[in-house]
Amino acid sequence: MSSKMWMMTALLTACTGTKTDTGTINDTGDDTLPAAENGLPTGSSEWEGTLVVSGFEFPATASIDNQGGDLSGTVTFSDNPDTPLGFGKGVYSVTGTHDPVSGRVAIAPEDWITPPKVALELLGLSGTYDPDSGTITGMVADYASGSDNHLNGGAATMVVTGDGEPLGAGDSALALPAEERAFSGTMQCTGPEREVEGLIRYDGVGDVEGTITFGDPTLDDLHETFEFTGVHNPSTGGVTIVPGLFVAPERTFVSFFVEATFDPDADTLDGGMRQNVGTCPELWQAGF
Repeated sequence: MSSKMWMMTALLTACTGTKTDTGTINDTGDDTLPAAENGLPTGSSEWEGTLVVSGFEFPATASIDNQGGDLSGTVTFSDNPDTPLGFGKGVYSVTGTHDPVSGRVAIAPEDWITPPKVALELLGLSGTYDPDSGTITGMVADYASGSDNHLNGGAATMVVTGDGEPLGAGDSALALPAEERAFSGTMQCTGPEREVEGLIRYDGVGDVEGTITFGDPTLDDLHETFEFTGVHNPSTGGVTIVPGLFVAPERTFVSFFVEATFDPDADTLDGGMRQNVGTCPELWQAGF
């Protein structure tokens, strides 16, 4: 079994879904806010279900704390007892972003709490919550590289096991502009500080997408570009970027997640990057 497949067994789930653009009036009556019909439970919630990675199904659970759309928690996964692969059980911490209008959820890995018996890479998720069924269903979010430019995440379903007040829409005070914008800045993980630039498009109802180009260490020396998707919460400013495939890769660099917050006053998107190991010093600084 390849290391790519082993790393896939570490994750949880994601999802796809529909958006809503209906509106409602907030308590002051001054602004029109979209109806938050797809909000995750606020505070702490517990989830359980299955995920499919490279054709294998595994049981998984998650504990998620939702504070206004900013997510944190843990993911626990284990061997399928019917088809054990020998990695045992693993637990790792995560953070993420949720938009209650569209129901979109994106989660980035942080670091191991209880490592499995074999070396696995940390993974994330991207998807949508369905409040009618209380489920998150979707796809594992993993990494591409110049030497392995494909994604092996499979479908999964996680069901909330308890009740909780659904998250409502905020005031959109920290919303990205709903347009395509160029950014540039710096980032760092296990190597030197690197130059970075890219494009980000926010659709106004939860989803972001675009491209990231990073240098080695400067853009003029060597550079690679990969596509991304993700989720933005306009009331917290939170943005979670989920890596996609490289565009015409030539080197063995690995893609990465980004956890950041948009500051409209400074017009910056600052936070940290997350890769397949929990050792990044959390440096991501970008301006528009």
